[in-house]
Amino acid sequence: MAKRSKLEENYNDSNGELGLALETIGTHANEENKKAEEKEELVKTQKLVNFRISEGLYDEYKKFFGARGITLSRAIRMWLDYGVNEVKTGHLEISEAGIRENALNRL
Repeated sequence: MAKRSKLEENYNDSNGELGLALETIGTHANEENKKAEEKEELVKTQKLVNFRISEGLYDEYKKFFGARGITLSRAIRMWLDYGVNEVKTGHLEISEAGIRENALNRL
């Protein structure tokens, strides 16, 4: 009988450890799902960004991009994505003085 209760104790201990491990995995999975849902929600929501531009430039840009089938709003987003990517990859440098090609790329 002593052997049986020892086996039962080991079995119960193993089940307890397994239960804790599964609970930890479940908690981690729930946290990851929550993070993914929050990221997805940020992609779905939009933020209106205002900036000033002369009417002449506005009309010029609108015609320029419109002739290519692109809205001015979409073109601005495309250029922002492009610029950020180019700075991150080191092809361009940006500062208060302006945007310029990274001179190291010419070597």
